[in-house]
Amino acid sequence: MSDYTLDTTGAALRNKVIGESRVIKRIDPTSPHLWFVPKYAPFYDEESLAIRYIPKSGPARNLQYGVDYHYSHRFQDASAKTGRSVFASISFVDITLDGTVLLNYQTLGGAYTLSAAQILQVETTESVDPDFQKWETVMARLSIAYAPFPTVDHPWASANIAGIQSALGSLEAMGYVVSLRSKILPTPEQAKFIPSPAEIGLGRVSNFATATIGQSILADRDDLLMTPAGTAALVSDAIRKRLSDMGYQLPTPYAAGIQFNDNKLSVECDGVVYVARTEYLPFVSNGDIRLDRKKLMAINATSATHWKKLGSFVVAASTPKNGLDQLIFDTGYPLTHLHRAKAVQNDVTELIYGQDFWLNDMELCLGCRTTVGDRIMVHVRPTSSRATGRPNFYQVATVSSASNVFQLRNFDGFHSNDLRITLNDWMILDEGLDYDISSSGVLTVNYRLRLGDILEIEDLDSIPDFGRQQTRAILWSVGPITGLA
Repeated sequence: MSDYTLDTTGAALRNKVIGESRVIKRIDPTSPHLWFVPKYAPFYDEESLAIRYIPKSGPARNLQYGVDYHYSHRFQDASAKTGRSVFASISFVDITLDGTVLLNYQTLGGAYTLSAAQILQVETTESVDPDFQKWETVMARLSIAYAPFPTVDHPWASANIAGIQSALGSLEAMGYVVSLRSKILPTPEQAKFIPSPAEIGLGRVSNFATATIGQSILADRDDLLMTPAGTAALVSDAIRKRLSDMGYQLPTPYAAGIQFNDNKLSVECDGVVYVARTEYLPFVSNGDIRLDRKKLMAINATSATHWKKLGSFVVAASTPKNGLDQLIFDTGYPLTHLHRAKAVQNDVTELIYGQDFWLNDMELCLGCRTTVGDRIMVHVRPTSSRATGRPNFYQVATVSSASNVFQLRNFDGFHSNDLRITLNDWMILDEGLDYDISSSGVLTVNYRLRLGDILEIEDLDSIPDFGRQQTRAILWSVGPITGLA
């Protein structure tokens, strides 16, 4: 029997068992279960049990409840009367475990623990799934004397519940304020009572004034609130200072007839700031940014200048079609003719806009040959955000070691979504799933690599449509692809 006295609270320090050691292994090799009864079971499960597994070979590790093990042989009577979950055994998910476990747990104690001989009797004769067997049933079947669990006086009342205590505290505060009403106001029967912040529990909240535009730009106070106008003024001033530091003037809206005599004048169009390229000075703006872009150089980089991953769309038998017999997917993203798009079918074939797919408002229309289960990955970016004058980017990396990390050269000015990475001339990798690129150009490939594999890293803007046509011709030459019925 146990040296531990009965603990009906599950919190008595005297009933904490620390460092109990037990060898675990299936007694019956044919049994579909692996479980055992701790030396001082039954025990409380809530914030009680911790298990460290030491295998016969390999490193030791801490086991996780719900992943590696769970509780079994519930002591129903004790659980109901204490209001806490009480169990008598531990079951393991991996029934091939073979080694030693160290246990910390809170024992119930008293006359409800068993002797070593009784525990051995339970473990060697009990064959029913322990998850579906009450502890009382096991004791009755083996004729082990087990007294009914006593009635427990719970050491708390309803007034101790946190929510009720909070409500009672608020009511007391309100009563206190009301009792002072006649002393605070000269004519309490006529005046409307408006409590102070302190009287309703808001005495610690600062009552800040609103910052003026000048104070917002100065940004040297921590006791004022910002307005949208003040924030916009601060950002505008920051841009002005940044451009001034770079030797540029504050940008003016792009339009026709702007005279560029030097590269200090800057213009803004669709969120991108441009300055004139020296070799084209002087000139007058045309009014169409597409015609002037070769004469201008973008000097800011925002998220709008990079490719946005619109998503991956999977072809299903239930995918709707439009009147042109094209598959339709809802992208959830507003699209216009001012967006460029890239689409890849099954990580291999790059589709051609206007021939294989179309974008229409929030719809992706697919007209190429497909079959159920095909995945279409789509990227978009505004047409006006092309970084004018940026050189094409193309590098090749050969896997020559066990490392999957590569340093890209001359990576300045690029974003990871600007690039396409191809493995061994045909597999187009998916950013965020197959690889990641840091802001400094460190490429980490998560896809399985082998020695001799070749990675091609190239600028999406530099890939011609002819290359996609050629790839598709090679792939489709192996035979027809069955389309949807």
